[in-house]
Amino acid sequence: MCVALSILSPVFLTTPNLINVIRQISINGILATGMTFIILTGGIDLSVGSQVAFTGAIVAG
Repeated sequence: MCVALSILSPVFLTTPNLINVIRQISINGILATGMTFIILTGGIDLSVGSQVAFTGAIVAG
């Protein structure tokens, strides 16, 4: 996908765009890492989505 986007858009592989992509994916990456450990140990945690929504509402004001 990165190769296709690089070919189609000349501004895709610029430093500011890559920093922006990393910033936007960081929250999902942290959540996915935590959920991976829970799933690997045989458990399941359905409260992650509600915790993220609650935190977003609190931070928004």
